[in-house]
Amino acid sequence: MNYQRISKNEWQWIESNGKHRAVRYFEQQGTLIWSAWVDRPDGPQFENGISQPIADFVQGGAPPALIVPSAVIAELRVYLAPAPPERVKHRFLPWLRR
Repeated sequence: MNYQRISKNEWQWIESNGKHRAVRYFEQQGTLIWSAWVDRPDGPQFENGISQPIADFVQGGAPPALIVPSAVIAELRVYLAPAPPERVKHRFLPWLRR
């Protein structure tokens, strides 16, 4: 199943039945929103979205019953991982290296 990264915090893919799926990360709220829709001649028909706290995703992955490409899960895990602490540079060390 192919997917596209639409922006730095949104991924979309199409299931084999033609249903479009997406997940988007909302940093301010600390949630993922999983959405689905089907394109119809009169416009898209949306299903109810699923809001998932980041902690729930980290512990268990995508909500049950959703078919999500494993590469999307992997990218989300990397994207949501905490940044490593910044290394402190000491200004006095250069004279010690002589």
